[in-house]
Amino acid sequence: MTGGRLTLLAGLSAFAMLTGCGGGGGGTTDAPPPATGGGGGGTPPPPTRLFEDPLPRSLTVSDVEQVLAAAIAEASARGTPATIA
Repeated sequence: MTGGRLTLLAGLSAFAMLTGCGGGGGGTTDAPPPATGGGGGGTPPPPTRLFEDPLPRSLTVSDVEQVLAAAIAEASARGTPATIA
């Protein structure tokens, strides 16, 4: 193949690949048929959840006191000042 034909073939191949990825479904453009019969309309039910939210947790006063006591004891044992935040 010559350079010009190879370039043309590559360009046409790229064009074919890009136009093939046009997106969207292949369905028809006709409007859906009207609903028949009852049904009652209304709002649909909310979607069901797979997992529940975890319960909120917080530290109690005794939890904080225990952590502070451990940090103070560790700093005292090392003989160094400490910042407890």
